Amino acid sequence: MAKEKKVNIKSQLIKISIILCLAGGISVFFILTKPEPKKVSSEVLPSTVSIVEAKRATGTVWVEAMGTVKAVKDLKIISEVGGRVIWINEKLIPGGIIQKGEVIAKIEETDYEIAVEQAEANLAMAKKELLIQEGAARSAKVMEDMSKISASSQAKELRMKVPHIQAAEANLRASEKLLEQAKKNLVRTEILAPYKILIESEDIEVGNYVTRLSSIAEAYGTDAFWVEVNIPLSKLQFLNIPGINSTQGSKAKVTLQGTKGAKEVVKNGRLLRLAGSLDASGRMAKILIEVDDPLGLESGNRSEVLLLNSYVKVELEGRKLNSMIQLPREYLREGDTVWLMDDSSKLVINSVTIAWRDQDSVYISDGLVEGDRIITTNNFVPIAGMKLRLIEGSANE
Repeated sequence: MAKEKKVNIKSQLIKISIILCLAGGISVFFILTKPEPKKVSSEVLPSTVSIVEAKRATGTVWVEAMGTVKAVKDLKIISEVGGRVIWINEKLIPGGIIQKGEVIAKIEETDYEIAVEQAEANLAMAKKELLIQEGAARSAKVMEDMSKISASSQAKELRMKVPHIQAAEANLRASEKLLEQAKKNLVRTEILAPYKILIESEDIEVGNYVTRLSSIAEAYGTDAFWVEVNIPLSKLQFLNIPGINSTQGSKAKVTLQGTKGAKEVVKNGRLLRLAGSLDASGRMAKILIEVDDPLGLESGNRSEVLLLNSYVKVELEGRKLNSMIQLPREYLREGDTVWLMDDSSKLVINSVTIAWRDQDSVYISDGLVEGDRIITTNNFVPIAGMKLRLIEGSANE
C-alpha cells in the first residue's frame, strides 16, 4: 500500500514538471516572437494659434470717477437792521427761487425814515454853523486890516476863528456821514437777493421782530454748482488742470443716475481746479468740477435738475495719447506681458509698459512695435520658444 502511494506521487511530479516545461517554452516563444514597438518622435507638436498685428493708434484719455454735488455759493441771509417784519416774498420757502435784486422780506421802515429826517436836520445845522464861523472870520479879517494890531500867532488864529471853523467843518463831515448811514439803514429795511438764489430754509414770518444779524434764510447760488471728485494721484498727469499744466480745464460729463425707471440727468462741466489737500482715507487727490446752470433755469429745461448733495458719475476728457500701441485688454497677459509669434513661428513672451488703461483697451508705450504678431489664443500652456502654427484661415485684424 505504501509502495503504491509512492508510485502515484512520483507520477504527479513528472506531470507537473512536463507542464512547467511546456509553459516556459511557450513564454520564451512569445518573448522571442513579439513585434518591436514603433518609435515615436519626441518632438512636441506645435500649438495652433490665432494672431492680430500690433497697430499704432491715437487715443484720448477718459478718467472716470464718482463725486458729490456742492454749492459754489452757500449764502446765509441775515438782517442788517432790526425791526418788525411786515412782508415776506411768497417764494421764501424751501425750493423757492428768487431773482437777483428781488425783495426777500421787508422790515418796518418808520423809525428809519425818522432817523433820515433827523440826520438831514443835523446836517443843515452843521452847514449853518460853518457859515456863521466863516462870516465871523471874514469880519475879524477886516477889523485886523483896519487896526493893524500886532499879536501872537495863537491870538491871531483865535481872532480869525480858525479853531471854530475847523470844528464846524468836522461837525459837517460827521453830519454827512450820519445822514449817509441813516439812508443806508432805510434801504436795508428791504432785504434783497444779491444774486439768483435757491432757498434751502427760512427763519422768519410776518410779524416777527428781528434784530441786527438775525437769520432770515439759508440759500444757494443757482448759476453754478461744484462737483467734488477724488481721483488717484497717478491720473492727475493725464488731466488739464488750470494753473498747473493748462490754462483751460478738462471737459467733464456729469451724470446723475436716476432710480429704476427714472431719466438720467446729464450736464456738461469743466475741471475748475485742484484742491490743496489729499483725501486722508484713500490718499486721493481732490478736484473741483464746475457745472453751469445746474437747475436748468437759463436753458428753461427744468426736467434736468442736478440736485445738491447728490452722488454723480463724472467722466473727464484728458490728454491725447499720441502714437501708441492700442490693444484690447483681453490680449494683455498676467504681469503686463504679451504673447508674440516671432518670424520663426516661436512663442516670445514680452513685458510691456502700460501708459493708460480704460475699460476696454490698454495703450502700450514700450515693449511692442507696429507689426508685431500678438497671439489671441488662450487654450494652451505658454512656454517661451515653443513652436507655433497659425490656425488655417486665421486672418490678422
